[in-house]
Parts: sequence; C-alpha cells; structure tokens
Amino acid sequence: MESLDVLIVDDTDGCRDLYAFWLEDDHAVETAPNGTVALDRIDHSVDLVLMDRNMPGPSGLDVAAEMRTAGYDCPIVMISSEPADVCLSESPLDEYLRKPVDESTLESTIEDVTTRPRLDTAKRSIHQSS
Repeated sequence: MESLDVLIVDDTDGCRDLYAFWLEDDHAVETAPNGTVALDRIDHSVDLVLMDRNMPGPSGLDVAAEMRTAGYDCPIVMISSEPADVCLSESPLDEYLRKPVDESTLESTIEDVTTRPRLDTAKRSIHQSS
C-alpha cells in the first residue's frame, strides 16, 4: 500500500497516540483532539480520516457530515466503543470499527477502504442524529 496522509481524530490521548504509532512508519500522520480542530486541519491532501464518535463539541458523525458537505471525499473510518447503529451507505462514513481495535484490524481496514470502489458521496444522505 502506498503512503497516505492520515488524520486521526480522537479526544482520548491514548487512542490517538496508539493509532499514530501504528501508522507513522508507513504514512504521514496528523492528529486532532476533537472535531473542531479536525475541521480546521482537514484539506484535500488528506487521504484518510480515522475518527472517534463521541468527543467534546461536535460528534464524529456531525464532523464527518460537515467534511462531506465541504467537499472532502477521502474515506472516513469511525472508530467507536458504541455499536454501529448507522447504515454506511446512508451516512458520510466508509467504515465503522468497534473499539478496542488492534493493529492488524486497523491496517486491513485502511487497505480495504483505500482500495475498494467508492460510493458517490454526493448521492449519500448525510443527515445523522448524534
């Protein structure tokens, strides 16, 4: 897999730091402690977003919806301790992982979402309740 620019968004320092540690040898990694900072840091050079669902301020789902509305089309992977209660094809997300996530699962998910055919995000419904 080629090197990616990855934005990791999680309010828990340990999760954010662990995901960055796992990925930083092969990818350019930037982190954000919440959705507001993530929205400030995202640009069209970002190839992948890994995002927690429950954070102070806007939820991960709300931030993902804002990213889609702003025209960012990179894969977004939600990583949450909550059960996956969203339909991926009707959400701004490309994948949903349940915490705890191990390194192998994270790497295989990244490989999957960055190589499989993408849904047309312009046609997705991005109305989510948090």
